[in-house]
Amino acid sequence: GIPVTDLFAVMARRARGAVGLVALALLACAWSGITSIAAMSWDDTESIAAASIAAGSSPFLGQTARRAVTEARASNQPQGSGFELLIVGGGELGARVAAAWRAAHPEALVVAVTRTRGRHADLAAAGITPAVWEDLAEGTQFANVVLCAPPNDQYAQLGRDTVARWRGPGYGGMVFTSSGGGFAEGDGGWVTEDSPVRNYRQLLDVEGVVRGAGGVALRLAGLYDRARGPHAVWLANGVVEGRRDAWVNLVHYDDASAAVVAALRAPEVAGHVLLAAGAASTRGEICQAAAPVLGRPMPSFGTAGDLGRRYDCTKTRELLGWEPRYREFAEACAVWR
Repeated sequence: GIPVTDLFAVMARRARGAVGLVALALLACAWSGITSIAAMSWDDTESIAAASIAAGSSPFLGQTARRAVTEARASNQPQGSGFELLIVGGGELGARVAAAWRAAHPEALVVAVTRTRGRHADLAAAGITPAVWEDLAEGTQFANVVLCAPPNDQYAQLGRDTVARWRGPGYGGMVFTSSGGGFAEGDGGWVTEDSPVRNYRQLLDVEGVVRGAGGVALRLAGLYDRARGPHAVWLANGVVEGRRDAWVNLVHYDDASAAVVAALRAPEVAGHVLLAAGAASTRGEICQAAAPVLGRPMPSFGTAGDLGRRYDCTKTRELLGWEPRYREFAEACAVWR
């Protein structure tokens, strides 16, 4: 009458050496239908379980996350250590922020909260503790917190819930990755961190909650890498609805994650609105740079719409000491060739 999840826990504690670890891994794989154990760690039975049990297939992964968070918080993460990090939103940007933080603080506890367990095996294989909200014990707080989940119907509440997981400015930083898409400028002019915005209430509400608690709202330009971003969509569709000469602001995923980490480490920016982007390019310039790399023909362009805006991030760069690796979208394309 022992629940299978309890059996796994007992075996994890008793497993010794490679043989014991492989036996535990194979049992986990057999139960959840997994056939590959290539991503498993030989040094940590918790990592083996997390990497081998597919997302959503087992409550064991959730128990692993809860136990890992509890044990790490109780033992080697003393209050005020300043290195533990909670990321709410473990998508592409969240995963890169976690990787950048772990590179700087290899021993730090990094927890990524996702809506589902769909990416948990990948996160665990990267040394990140994956979790859903239910895995975090009530009252658990972290020195550093990043909210980078996409907007939803309960976004303001998500902002409040995330702030409640932060210890506060005296312990570390908090960053909300907002968007620069709400700026009112549409005639091709320049905008800064302080420029007027339209009524994009969802993001502004969360910005207010985070800044009010002493955190930072980091408004990001459009995120991209080789396979993701507006260039990939436009070239795949073959049609761009907007004007060819309209300005678009972009920032590479890695540059955006570096800006997030820099903001976490800069207590002097508490309460600020910051802005992260490379140099603006027109839609035509973006497609012209990416088309040869992706092997696609140039798309057709529309004639409607405004001219967009161009970001001036001078203030943010000076405050954070941050510079994007890819100042121009075309520079990234040159690397991809």
